[in-house]
Amino acid sequence: MVTAMPLEIPELTMGPCRDFGLPGLEEIARLPSPTVMPAYVKRLVGQLEAEGIVPGEEALYLAELVDALAAAPGLVCFLDEGKKKEKVLRLYGISRRLSSTSHPLRDDLLLAIGIILFNLSPSEKLADRLAELKPRGGPLSYEYHSMMALNELLKDRLEEAGLYANKALEAARDPDRRAYVRMLKGCIELRKGDPEAAIGYLDDCGATDRLRARASFYAGIVRYEKKDFRDALRRFESAGAGASDELDILAVKCNVGACAVNLGDLGLGEKEFQEVNRSTWKKSGHRELHRKLLSNSYMGIISRALGHYPEAENYYKEALKACIKLNNTVGIANQVGNMGLLHRRSGDPTTALRLFNACLLYSERMGYWKGIRFSYENVLGTLVDTGKAPEARKFKEMYTSRYPGLR
Repeated sequence: MVTAMPLEIPELTMGPCRDFGLPGLEEIARLPSPTVMPAYVKRLVGQLEAEGIVPGEEALYLAELVDALAAAPGLVCFLDEGKKKEKVLRLYGISRRLSSTSHPLRDDLLLAIGIILFNLSPSEKLADRLAELKPRGGPLSYEYHSMMALNELLKDRLEEAGLYANKALEAARDPDRRAYVRMLKGCIELRKGDPEAAIGYLDDCGATDRLRARASFYAGIVRYEKKDFRDALRRFESAGAGASDELDILAVKCNVGACAVNLGDLGLGEKEFQEVNRSTWKKSGHRELHRKLLSNSYMGIISRALGHYPEAENYYKEALKACIKLNNTVGIANQVGNMGLLHRRSGDPTTALRLFNACLLYSERMGYWKGIRFSYENVLGTLVDTGKAPEARKFKEMYTSRYPGLR
């Protein structure tokens, strides 16, 4: 339990880690098969084949495909690009031929094929086409409305996303589906700028352990961004108890560590980040690098707070390497600025000014306001500290006229 006093952090901070719960092969193998939609699609295909609307070869292909998806939920995530393209082309061919026919059940089958296509190769054009094929209710309603809710969320059409999510919730018939939609609604509220409503949906996410851990993780992010670090830490620890994937566990450790540092518990923060560093050593995947970046950046802050300046600079340099590999421009500005602060604290104003000016120029180039303010305040402070009052006054006049918000 964290009992230390909150820590005043002068550095530019990274985080929290945001990706959690991406399905792994083992997890997918354990998921329950979604039997309703495949059974309905096979019934549709069988009836349309019997009436001569769908050729036997296409009917067999569709039946085998939905059986495969039922046996291995999430299979599309792990198909290589060649296999995906092959299935997409085949399904579009079936859809084109089916569109030229006339039958009361035709649109339901087109919608089912479209949902599979959207999972294989999502596009705005496909989503717009599917929006014209509204389900009549029944087995396709949940899949259609949850997919459209996610699509509208990604397009930042939040009102439309909320309406689709409400219909998906009405159609959800099991706890996992209801939990997924509540998480989706929580994300919509986050994008709307209503964290309280988001927390309500994420807290009310009755789900399996897997989805409950994911809901707890994202509820932790909401609280972290409200600077409620104590409650955020509790949520992240709860998510960690239900996490099994190594990268999810490391995401939790990064966020627990960040909360601990903000709460002043440097010991817990150091413990969590050292474990992340050990686990990501010699790994170079995108997600591993991001965790390494967060860990090293915070270890720099911890080392600086403990007065271990050489170690802090080494950690910032490691974080900077990860930022460059990830092309994380905000992270690059942050590490350069933090190294400037380190040199200012250690009595090297010349190097500090060089680094602060680099951070300032880089932040201006990308419109990074937090970096601009940080650099401005530190350049001004360093000039004053070193007795360069006229230069400080000129610098202040120039930047406050350029950015009135600095006044």
